[in-house]
Amino acid sequence: MLERAQVGGEGDSQIAAVISAAFPGLGSETRAELEATARNRTLSVGEVLYSADGPPRVGVLVSGLLRTVVPMPDGRRVTLHHVRSGGIYGLTTIFHHPVQLRVEVVRRATVVEIDPATIKRVTRKSSELGWLIGRQLAGAVLQVPSMIEEFGFTPVRQRVARHLLDLCVRDPHHGLLVARVTQQALAESVGSAREVVSRCLHALSNSGLITVASGSITILDVDALQLLGA
Repeated sequence: MLERAQVGGEGDSQIAAVISAAFPGLGSETRAELEATARNRTLSVGEVLYSADGPPRVGVLVSGLLRTVVPMPDGRRVTLHHVRSGGIYGLTTIFHHPVQLRVEVVRRATVVEIDPATIKRVTRKSSELGWLIGRQLAGAVLQVPSMIEEFGFTPVRQRVARHLLDLCVRDPHHGLLVARVTQQALAESVGSAREVVSRCLHALSNSGLITVASGSITILDVDALQLLGA
């Protein structure tokens, strides 16, 4: 369920702080224009922030975890990357819409969403904002070679290890690292079939590195998993 944060007071202070951190060096007038149309949103696991059949969306992740997913010609879905706290999502939708991807919530998330039309309008007159957005988009382009290497040449078992480490959080009850992910979602993250990933998890479990439960995977040997994913 989506929630809108309170208007004014603490909500406005958080929006101002988040925008200042995500777009450093902007003048006060430019920041004020972005803040005027920004809002806080809280989203639950599995909700979709952006899809090709929805409106353009741009925002900054305050807390939680997001993933960017693209469809493949064979019907599979592949996770391109994860967005972490402080990360910006949806900038490409300002310039090109629809984009054939989805931004989904992996862990309960709080975001500051900024009106795309406002960003486009302000960018036309603010060279500082244009420069910052250009740097963000250039950074995304520079990630493409590593993505090609990841999905084209890295063994599935190695990719599974990397993604488990990427998704895990420490469980407050027993102190172990737990990745709350289904086998299907993990298969999408590594760009493989569920059956292949299931065999990998079974092998890792037999080796004592992990235990697998419904909807979660507990990491028992972090060092060994890190070595496997390196």
